[in-house]
Formats: sequence, structure tokens, C-alpha cells
Amino acid sequence: MSLATLLNSADKRVIQALKIAAENQKRKDTLRNVNSAYEWIDQNGFTNENGVSMEFDDRSFLIEPLCDESKLLSVLKCSQVGFSTISIFKSAYMAIKYGYNVIYTLPTDSDVEEFNKAKTNRIYDNNPSMKQFLTEDSLHTKAFRTLDGGNVGFIFSKGTYGRSASIMQTADILIKDEFDRSNQNVLNAYKSRITASSYGAEWEFSNPTFPSFGVDYTYQLSDQKHYIYWCPKCNHASYITFEAEGFDGGNTHHVCKDRKEFVCGACESILDRRTAEKEWVSKYPSKHGISGYWISQMMAPWISAEKLLREHQLTLPDVWANFFLGLPYASNSNSLDPSNIVKNVQYDDNGYVMKNPGKYRVLGADVGGTIDNPHFHCVKGTEDGIDHIIKIQGEDALHNYLKMNNISMVVIDNAPYPEITARLTRAFPGKVWRCVFDYNDKRKELYDTDYKTRIVNVHRTRLFDRVVDGYITGERKIYMDNMESTLSAMQNGSESLCRHWKAQRKVGTSGETKAQNSDNKDLKFDRIGDAIPQWINDGPDHYSLADVYNQLAQVIIKKHMEGVI
Repeated sequence: MSLATLLNSADKRVIQALKIAAENQKRKDTLRNVNSAYEWIDQNGFTNENGVSMEFDDRSFLIEPLCDESKLLSVLKCSQVGFSTISIFKSAYMAIKYGYNVIYTLPTDSDVEEFNKAKTNRIYDNNPSMKQFLTEDSLHTKAFRTLDGGNVGFIFSKGTYGRSASIMQTADILIKDEFDRSNQNVLNAYKSRITASSYGAEWEFSNPTFPSFGVDYTYQLSDQKHYIYWCPKCNHASYITFEAEGFDGGNTHHVCKDRKEFVCGACESILDRRTAEKEWVSKYPSKHGISGYWISQMMAPWISAEKLLREHQLTLPDVWANFFLGLPYASNSNSLDPSNIVKNVQYDDNGYVMKNPGKYRVLGADVGGTIDNPHFHCVKGTEDGIDHIIKIQGEDALHNYLKMNNISMVVIDNAPYPEITARLTRAFPGKVWRCVFDYNDKRKELYDTDYKTRIVNVHRTRLFDRVVDGYITGERKIYMDNMESTLSAMQNGSESLCRHWKAQRKVGTSGETKAQNSDNKDLKFDRIGDAIPQWINDGPDHYSLADVYNQLAQVIIKKHMEGVI
């Protein structure tokens, strides 16, 4: 080979290297000049894990959450709209642009492995403009070189159940994917890893489960942004729901079952979700600085009204609410069959009852007997489920039980003997709440607390509904043998959780009014004469009440774990 040929070949390599360097510099300059993860995606023409271009014409509702860098972010979402995908891009953007460290959590280690293999890694491979910044790439750790090359931003992927849940790294952003189904105890511990950061952001999103729990609780404290559509024909502005709901002097935009179309809530003309003008609008100013979004499949224009009507017919109510509507589920069940309780006993692969995995021990106690000789029907457990049902005779025995079992939180019936509960609060300072039921529909939260008196006021019907829904959907777990007499005995004269729940029924749910049903002694009526939905009992109900108090103790302890109260 001649010298001229060698020089020519070398020149070509140099030119090629210069072209690559110029292209890389162009990509860096592009990132320097963008102001959001959305602009970064759009200007680079990024693709998703399947190699399909990221488009936001049909997913315009994702643009604002993608751009939102608020320190507190809560997203109540349905499934299959691409939110986890945009979160991959957003977390990488924050690491490269600012050098932030990110802890990205999913419920389990297997979720992390599947998520990173099926989505994250494929997105990086499909987008060289992003991958060029990647300096370390393992299952649980991604390291990105920052724009100036002088820093590194890490993304740590963690399961909240499993070995990867160990807490070592500090971070600037904590992202809680599938928040409701994650280990709240571990998530609370992760909060401590962002306290040293001047940014210290928490972003949580999830298919919700129950009202006033998890992501729904945080969303209720947020500004509650709704995606508003303007009808091109009459200019009626509303968000979209499946069923028509009253809104702003008319109805919400909704699905017309007869026409199988999305229609305007005012003029009922067909609403084209693609062409209608739309924007996110806050329902309330947030007192806590939380930016909140609600995303449902009603917003997805590629999902037709006809398909949603079909899915509604074929889908269980809780799945429909959580995964299609992006809303918490309330069953509106008027009773609880014993079979829906015992089906929640947790067994391992060998058929043995599993040990309760929770960390904090909680107790619900219903008070009976006399002031001089009281007894206490108790349901014990942790934040993860119940594991012991017992009747305790006398105050001293109750005190000993709390000490021997290292109970962290007690909710006890404040009636009929408030003197007893007051003594208990003094004996166990900071660990006992005295429960007083009400029907305060104006209170947004499930309960409120008075730290001075240690009284917790709670909406009775909502709390009962929460327990019943938990058993029906399988969220309320039991870690004790299903043959335990205090759990499942049904014979005459026996006392058990199943038997006492069998005595409970819900009334006032069929539109009864005082004018027409005043002779029904089971009903209570509000000021305008409408029946108040409530649970009443047709026999002994002590363990069911203790179960309800236990649920409240779980809710309170979880809020402590999340650092909310």
C-alpha cells in the first residue's frame, strides 16, 4: 500500500472521528438548550422500548407532568398510557442535565429486573443521544456523565420488597412507581436519603387502591389538576368521566352508552378528543405545595368509547376503578360474607400460614363488660395485615398484652367508658388513640386527630367500607390459620371475626327519605331528610368493631411511616 493511500485512509478516519465528535457535541448542545425533558425528547426524536417514536399528539396529557419538576408530585393514574415510559426519560434527563442522583423504586426486585430489561435498557439502546452519556450500566445502577463532564448522576433502581431494598445511597430525587403496592415502611426510610439535598424531590405515581390511602391520600392534599376539554360546538369546558357527573352548571363530558361515543356534557354533541382544545387546570390551590394530576383512560383518544363500554362489562369493579378510571375503589357492598374474610389467609408455597411481614404492631380494641369488670375484644396485626384475635378480661391484662406484644399503635373504642380509655392513654403515652365515630361528609380526609385529648374522629361509614372493600379485593391480609376459632367459628354461642361481621349490614343506600321511610327504625336521616348510609348490627359485633379499629390503627401508622403526620 502506497504512502498516499495510507494518508488518504488516515484522513478518512480523522474526518469520521471529527464527524462523530461534532455529532456528539451537537447532541450535548441540544440538551443544553432545552428547558424540559419533553423538549429533550421532542428535539432528539427519541423512541420508546419498541423503537416507536415518542409522540405527544395523542398523549398531550403527559406533556405537563413530564415538564413538571415540582419537589412534590403526586399522580393518580390508570394503566397503559405510557407514564412509566416518560419517567425513564425524565429521570435520565435530571441525571444528565443537573447531575442529580435518583432513587427509582418499584414494589419488588423482580419488578425492577423486568422493568429494566423490558423497558429501561431497550430505551437506552434505541436512543444513542441518551446512551452516549451512560458510563455505568448494571441491573440496579445507571450512571450518567453530566453535560460538562465534571460530574456523574446516578439512577438507583430499588425493589421495596427484597434484597435490593437496603438503604445506602443518598439522592436528590425519590421516584415511587406503583406507590400503593410498595412497601410503605421501606419507602418511608428512603425519604431520609433525600433530606441532605437542596432539591430533595419526591415524585409518586400509581394505580390507586382505596380512598384516602397511598397516592390518593397525597393527591387529595395536592392542587388536584384535571384535564379540561373545550367542546368545539358549545364551548362547554369539563374533564371527561365514564358516567355523566354534575359539573359547572351542566355535566362532565362522558361516554354515551346508546351512541357509543364520547359526548359533550352540555350540548351532547360528539366530542373529538384529538381536536378539542384542552389543558390541565388546578381544582384547588395546594396548601402543601403538592402538584397533583389525575389521568384516566378517558383521556386516551386511541381507546374508543365502544372498547371502554365492552371492558366495563368484562372487568371486575375494583380493577375497572383502579386501572381504567385511575380512581380508588369503594365496593358499596352492603354486607361481608365470611368467605370473603378467610380467603385472605396468606399461605407460603408449602401450604403453611405465612409470618406477618409488617414492622409496626397495631391493635384495635372494642370495649365491653362493666366499668368495674371490663373486657376487650381485640384484633392485632401490623401495617400489612392481622395476625391475632383475642378477648382480654380486665385492664391489667390489656396493659400486659400491649407490653408483651410491643404494640406500637392502639385504636380503642372511646365508649362506653371513656375513663378506661383515658387511663390507657396515660399508661402508654403517644401510642393510644380514642376513637369517636361521626358522619362528617364535609371532612375530606378519613379522620382528624386531637393530640391533646388523643381522640381521633373518623367517618364511621367510610371506615367500615374501607375494611369491607379490603377483604373483598384481597388487600386486607390475614396471617393466622383459617381454622382458628376466633377467626372463623360460626356455630351458635361462638364469638369470632366472621360471625361478628356476619351480623353487620349496611342500610340507607337505596335513596330512602324521611318523608317515605320515617317508620324504618334502622335508618338515620340528614337535615334535608335523606337517609345516611351506615352499618348496623343484628347481633354481637365486637370483633368486627375491633377489626375496624385495627384498620384505623393501620392507616394512622402508615401515615407516620410516610412522614405525613
